[in-house]
Amino acid sequence: MRFYLLFLLFFAQLFAFGQTISKKDSVKKQKDLEERIKIFKERMKYYSERCSKDSLRAVDDSKTQNKYYIYNSVPSGSDFPAKKELQSLLQNHNISCEE
Repeated sequence: MRFYLLFLLFFAQLFAFGQTISKKDSVKKQKDLEERIKIFKERMKYYSERCSKDSLRAVDDSKTQNKYYIYNSVPSGSDFPAKKELQSLLQNHNISCEE
């Protein structure tokens, strides 16, 4: 019985603590990590360039386009209760109302 217990402990020690890790794996992992960091930095640079271009384009578009949207759901047609108040508010902002 002691022999089997000693035999079991010996092999358990070999598998648990006796594993060797080659240096090639760590070098390869380091290269992969460096490559992923490089790709990430390039992607972040590309995104920042696109963001600045998009913001400049949005500023230019806002100079040429003026669109106003009213997102409130209200009754339309002749039964609209605050038609004159809405027209006066829109005229204060130089927005013409089409009837």
